Amino acid sequence: MKSYIVLGEIRKYKSKVFESAGKFISKEHVKEVFREHTQRNRTYNEWTLFQLYLNQSTTGISCTDAVAWGIGSGLLAPYTSPESQAYSNSRNRLSEEPLKGIMTSVGREIEKVADQRRRPFGRNVVVADGTSVQLPDTKANQREYPQPPGQKPGCGQPVMYLAALMGLQSGTILDVACGGEMGHERALFRELWPTLNEGDIVIADNGLCSYADFAKLLDLRVDLVMAQRYNALENKELIEIGKDDYIVIWERGKQELKWTERDDLPEHMVVRAIRFSRMTNDGIELDMILFSTLLDRRRYTREKLIDLYRRRWEIEVSFDDIKTEMGLDLLKRKRPERCRSEVWMGLLAYNIIRGVILDAARKAGLPPRRISFKGTVQRLNRYFNPGLFNGDPERTYELLLDHLAVDTVPYRPGRREPRKRKRRGKNYGLLNEPRDSFIHAA
Repeated sequence: MKSYIVLGEIRKYKSKVFESAGKFISKEHVKEVFREHTQRNRTYNEWTLFQLYLNQSTTGISCTDAVAWGIGSGLLAPYTSPESQAYSNSRNRLSEEPLKGIMTSVGREIEKVADQRRRPFGRNVVVADGTSVQLPDTKANQREYPQPPGQKPGCGQPVMYLAALMGLQSGTILDVACGGEMGHERALFRELWPTLNEGDIVIADNGLCSYADFAKLLDLRVDLVMAQRYNALENKELIEIGKDDYIVIWERGKQELKWTERDDLPEHMVVRAIRFSRMTNDGIELDMILFSTLLDRRRYTREKLIDLYRRRWEIEVSFDDIKTEMGLDLLKRKRPERCRSEVWMGLLAYNIIRGVILDAARKAGLPPRRISFKGTVQRLNRYFNPGLFNGDPERTYELLLDHLAVDTVPYRPGRREPRKRKRRGKNYGLLNEPRDSFIHAA
């Protein structure tokens, strides 16, 4: 499949993403999904806003620089005011739901065209996990996404909690749910169930593993590979089918649930349990249990299921790319709905970049995870700089793919990055009181 992309130069070079995903970011589609968005200022129509916003999300530039780029690239007329207020006001009126719809559609389409030969067991595998991002400390953000309860008022940042589904083959984000309360990762995960398809395999850690979730997802004909705590097999009926490999009769608990009726759940389930050990970031060997609905031990061997679960770490790497390289660790908007729009557009840019990586990996015959995400972002911003552009977008894109395949990430199976920083911070104290209390009259 032929595809090429020029981030930030969509109009000038008439570039597109994958043929299957490109329809969701075409001029016609963008204008259609924003048809209820009335724009008085014709300078910043829906398509122009979308391109400026996408470039801004990819490069991390300010609104002023986005306007300057639009004028310099020919997207905006030369007589357009260089001030960013008109652009900022127009961008604020963009509805968030169409942006999310475009993001998820592009992610799913790119995942569909990923190499079928590399799919584990020939099936579609989805990774589920949660993370969080911080918002500017405004009253509106605090109301919808309050800061952690242990922090004093005026001394913390509002926190938006996210649950995401990632396609294992392409690394694209397929869907996201967001909420404002800590500890509701499972509830957010349930909002994503309509995205799953019959026959999918879902990988997740023990934060999403419960009897009720297993039962409900089985009703959807979705298979699961999820971690459980090391003592999860205590007081359970076990049938040994191999070394550290068991069939388990999982009984329904007595606890009442808020989101479903207890009587709607089966009295028991037959699942598979696998014991294994892994090394923590601190070098400690930790015993773990895998619960899975994949009972065929010949097709789904113990070793392959353990290897499949270890690939769950790839979503952690993706979260790091999204926060660090896409700049979504600390959002910039002052209202919650605009913060969500910032997330959707940032994830759209992330998915498009994953599409470029998929193209480079296919051309070089490499797994997509061997292509550096950071290196891809850096080269995209350089190869298609107007001053360096050679006049042939297709040829430039092919050259980009060749160079991306050279800068590969080393093969490091089972690698886990410690959540620690080497560089020490400045020797400043913590803000334990509102900032206004430190301001004194001259």
